[in-house]
Amino acid sequence: MYAQMAGMFLMQGTGLDLRIVGELALPVTSNHIFNILAIVLLIPIFDRLVYPTLRKCNISFPMLSRMAAGMIFACLGLLYAGGLEVYRLHLLTLPNSTFVQKIGSQEYVAVKGISIFAQAPAYFLIGTGEVMTSITGIEFAYSQSPGNMKSIVMAAFYTMQALGYYLGSALTACVNAITCHSGCWINTSVNKSRLDYYFFLIAGLGLINFFIYVFVSHHYTMVTYGGINGEEILRDDEYDD
Repeated sequence: MYAQMAGMFLMQGTGLDLRIVGELALPVTSNHIFNILAIVLLIPIFDRLVYPTLRKCNISFPMLSRMAAGMIFACLGLLYAGGLEVYRLHLLTLPNSTFVQKIGSQEYVAVKGISIFAQAPAYFLIGTGEVMTSITGIEFAYSQSPGNMKSIVMAAFYTMQALGYYLGSALTACVNAITCHSGCWINTSVNKSRLDYYFFLIAGLGLINFFIYVFVSHHYTMVTYGGINGEEILRDDEYDD
C-alpha cells in the first residue's frame, strides 16, 4: 500500500490540475508533504496525547490493536484514491473538461476542477496508517525479541518491508498481464488506465490481510524479557507503553 505513493498516486497526479495561480504549477510529487506531515505531527500526538489519554480512561489500545487500526487507515487511503479516480474519469467524459499541461518535457491531458491537492487526504490517511502500523511494528518487533536476537529480528522486519515493495511490483505486472486483453488497468496514459480498479484491488487485498492479521494476533501472547538471564516472561495482557 505504501508503495502506491511513489507509483500510482504520481500517475494519477499527472491527470489532475497542478496549477496554483495562473500558469504557476506544483510538481506532481508535491503531495508527499502530506504524508510527511502526518508522520511528523501524529507520532508526538499519539505518543504524548492520544495513548496516555486512553490509558487514563482505562481504555486498552495495545500494540497489536494499533497495528490493526493502521491497516484500516491505509485501506481508507486507497479507497479514497479509488473514489477520486472514479470522479476524475467521469469528468473526462464531459465536454470542455480537460486541458493540456506540461510536466517536464511531457504533455498530459488533465481534468479541470480537480486540484492536485485533492490527493492530500489519501496521503494523510496512509501516513496515519504508517504511524500506527510501521512505527508500532518496529516497537513490537524490538520488544518481543530476546536480547540476543534483537538485531536479527529487526533485520527480518526491514527485510519483509523490502520484499513487500518487490511483491507490489510483481502484482502490478500480474494485473497488467491479466487485464491487457480487455484494456490494461495500468497504461502508459493515465486517461486510458483504470487506476480506480487497481486502487480498489489493493484496498481489498489490504482488508484480506487485515482479517488474517486479526486472526493471527488474537492467538498471540505478549511476552517481556527480564531477569538476570533475560528469560521470557508470559503476559496475560499487552502493555500500552
